[in-house]
Amino acid sequence: MNSFNKHLIWIFSEKLKSRAFDQVDVCSFFALNRDYFPSKSISREIGNFLAHPKGKDRGATASVVSEAIETFEKFLDDKDAGKEVDSFNSLRFDGLGDESRLPEEIRQIFKSAKVDDGSFEIETQQFRELVCCLIFTLSESVIKVRGSELEFHVDHSYDTTLYLTYESSKYRGTKAELPFLKLYYDKARPAHVFGEPRERLNEYVLRRTKLNELVAIPYKEDLNLLTEDKSIESLISLNIAKRLPI
Repeated sequence: MNSFNKHLIWIFSEKLKSRAFDQVDVCSFFALNRDYFPSKSISREIGNFLAHPKGKDRGATASVVSEAIETFEKFLDDKDAGKEVDSFNSLRFDGLGDESRLPEEIRQIFKSAKVDDGSFEIETQQFRELVCCLIFTLSESVIKVRGSELEFHVDHSYDTTLYLTYESSKYRGTKAELPFLKLYYDKARPAHVFGEPRERLNEYVLRRTKLNELVAIPYKEDLNLLTEDKSIESLISLNIAKRLPI
């Protein structure tokens, strides 16, 4: 590991411990350290997405998505043939994988750079905020499978979820929304509540407020923060920046 990467890892570890990081820090950490993560790790897969902004067409995730598409098409064929089928939503889809592996993968990188991990665990607020940053970071990614380019989107309600949408090649207009990465806000609340309002938050970036909250800001307004006399707090008061109850 070169000295510059070690230096950036030190900086990120300090931001992680003090909860001073935002989406840009998380994006930089996974992109710059991609080659240092194990080949089949979730962290390496995240880095691969960031390294291929025009589209990712191979790897574990592409295989999982391809299998899900095949299952969805078979489900539609069976349903069209009048066979008794379970709901497609009840079928298992692993998405990015088990995000609970992330803390250990990150600790290993910290160890390689001789950095104190600060007891970074899945139950911590830092971990929940990191997952939320990853959801928005990966929302701009593209997966290329079976001749299609599939895009992601972020839905926000009582959870924030990164979805991958696929439209059937045979049954036009019939779509499957595959939950790729999810952050629950209230564990006591059911995962899906009938009729719950959902808001799509595409082209948003997560930034820190003076009170150390992570809020979602539209790209244009984020740029205006640098060029105009505006604050994140003013965007919140105008309901332009979205508070996320992480």
